[in-house]
Amino acid sequence: MFKAVYYHRTVRAAEIMYDAILRSYATELGFSPAMGIGEYLSLDDGSVWSKFSEAAKVTSGSKEEQSAVELFNLLMRRDLLKSCYEVLRFENEPLGRLMENEKITLALVESLANESGVDPMYIFLDSPTLPTVPLKSSPDGSELGVIDKRTNNITTLSKASPLVDSLRRYMEVIRVYTLPRHRETVFQAAKKVFKRELLSEKVSY
Repeated sequence: MFKAVYYHRTVRAAEIMYDAILRSYATELGFSPAMGIGEYLSLDDGSVWSKFSEAAKVTSGSKEEQSAVELFNLLMRRDLLKSCYEVLRFENEPLGRLMENEKITLALVESLANESGVDPMYIFLDSPTLPTVPLKSSPDGSELGVIDKRTNNITTLSKASPLVDSLRRYMEVIRVYTLPRHRETVFQAAKKVFKRELLSEKVSY
């Protein structure tokens, strides 16, 4: 249920938009390293939305702020970013994630922008990662335990089953999002860019 809800492309699209808005207007919204716990807890959805509505009225006109205002207006109309391309990759460890490397992320966005002619401000990459088989049973990260009938000893699921161990890789989903009006253009660009950059790909449109 968690995966179906919080990793759904529509939910992730809303999160990407919200994050981009907050990053663009962090100072105006009162976010800072010196923020106290009380100040942070007071920033509920209503107060943040209200502050941003006021800040957007006096925008400086910079490219980043104009993009943030447009995303804000789209969110208000429930007109979310669209996922136009998806790539699946598998790694044995979460640290092997391609999108953990910021330089790679920026390079891919730049390539997509150059190929499509769309402003990079309107191209977003998202990469949620989950293990293909849930092996953790507690918050401390310990693996699921099973009883070995041959010895009556408790062992870990991955040790008891070679099949499970072979499936315990992490699935990295790389999704490309853009504004609805750019969906087809970025989709066509992504097919070319990811075919050049990655060995495995899966189109999701």
